[in-house]
Amino acid sequence: METLMTHIYTIPNGHAFYICGDWNSRCSDFSDFIEGVDQLPERNIVDFQHNSYGSVFCDFLIDVNCCILNGRNSLHNDYTFISTRGSSVVDYCVLPYEQLKSFSDFTVHRTTELIKNIGMVDKFDLQHSETTQFAIDDMYDSFVTVMKSEMSQKLPCKTVLYNSNNNKPRRCQKPWWTDNLGTLWNDVCKAEKVWTKCKGNTSKNLRHFYVEKRKLFDKSVQKAKRQYWFSSQEELMNTASNPKEFWRKIGKIGVGNERQNNIPMEVKLSDGSLCNNQNVVIDTWKNSFCDMLNQNHSSISLNSNQVIFDEFLDNVISIDEVYKVLNLSKNGKSPGIDDIQVELFKNNTALNALTRIFNILL
Repeated sequence: METLMTHIYTIPNGHAFYICGDWNSRCSDFSDFIEGVDQLPERNIVDFQHNSYGSVFCDFLIDVNCCILNGRNSLHNDYTFISTRGSSVVDYCVLPYEQLKSFSDFTVHRTTELIKNIGMVDKFDLQHSETTQFAIDDMYDSFVTVMKSEMSQKLPCKTVLYNSNNNKPRRCQKPWWTDNLGTLWNDVCKAEKVWTKCKGNTSKNLRHFYVEKRKLFDKSVQKAKRQYWFSSQEELMNTASNPKEFWRKIGKIGVGNERQNNIPMEVKLSDGSLCNNQNVVIDTWKNSFCDMLNQNHSSISLNSNQVIFDEFLDNVISIDEVYKVLNLSKNGKSPGIDDIQVELFKNNTALNALTRIFNILL
């Protein structure tokens, strides 16, 4: 209420306004003006029940010099909420005292009457769709069950080590880093740890074993680097005909990190010269956006009753559409309620299954 009161106080005196909405207040016969001071016509009351919000709402109206339009200047007042639990008046139209004479009639229309007047069809027969929501849920649950079964049988699982702090995989910021390199590095660390703790005669053999592990790791790192840069070159060559994809890959490998992110404080004048005067730059930007955002749209005719038939939207969902949406989805994000990450949908089998499910739900 305080926020709304602040907005009302910002409206200059004499300016007309009204506020409509569900106030969740049953005002009964509470007075919304100061009797003896303000001269207002009495309201035609149909709901004589009240709640705690009703008195608060009426006090708020007195503070902002506004009144309820429901039941005034008209004898056609009615309930605004009707259900099997009962009827009540909780929706009000509020306006200033001096604007009350501007309204000669106020009528509350029930939804059932509006439906009859506009000729809406209250029943729709949906064809080619599942009859119940339960059938849709069961169908998708079956799809998720099959997917999880395939994952358990064909994808490697993580081995959890109890009473150990080494359950998390090693994360490296290098783009050429692989799981195999992580395993080799763990072997190097274990061999070094065993060698440094040994103080017996086997120390020499353990040192040799550590050196061999380190050499194997270094060779694998160099090989992974060469493979990564070779594959990056191949991708750049393949995307040379697509400038957008080409520069996106350039930015990924770090070449585009040195680009300037700041907008230069200069504009090009009509004579072709560049001006870096701050006042001139600000005025140019202001005039450009003012002309762009204040165009004359009076010639545009809007027909709210027009029914649009779009053959593209009414067609079945194609595999290409689902494929494009999946490609736009980011990898490595948390799964949804089905516990399946988006990476697992990016294959032909899951793509065909999702497309069939979406078309069944149409």
